[in-house]
Amino acid sequence: FCPERPERCTVLEPERVLAEAGVPARAASFAARGADLLLPVHDAEYVALVRDAFARKRRYLDAGETEVTADLFDQALLAASAGCAALDEILTGRLAAAFCAVRPPGHHANRMRALGFCVFNNTAVAAAYAQARHGVRRVLVLDWDVHPGNGTQEIFFDDDLYCPALYDFK
Repeated sequence: FCPERPERCTVLEPERVLAEAGVPARAASFAARGADLLLPVHDAEYVALVRDAFARKRRYLDAGETEVTADLFDQALLAASAGCAALDEILTGRLAAAFCAVRPPGHHANRMRALGFCVFNNTAVAAAYAQARHGVRRVLVLDWDVHPGNGTQEIFFDDDLYCPALYDFK
């Protein structure tokens, strides 16, 4: 039994959840950005490893959770691009807010490796993009998963603006 499967995308039902909350939903389409979008947070060798993993007949990117498929690189790049596309809309005033329901997830991926189904760190990519493209000085990353986003923490740990969150699991 593998917890990372197509049903994880359909169970969220963002349109239904937003409608129940009284929030108007608007789906947006966008194209994936170039792989250079990943380089502020991921090592170029790692990006190349992911891009070439299927052709090199790798089964997994990590210890057995992050399975390699024919479209893994394209899907992971599209997922990482979603937050940047949303930021463009928000920071230019065309949208007030956005929610990106994407797979694969990202918060465990660090600079050099996949982990826990996370290929590229979508959140870290978007945060770095906001800083570089839009001049945002500080970014708050709110990760409400049941465990910390260790990849996001590792990526920004040496950033002079990094301030670790406090966890209270009482």
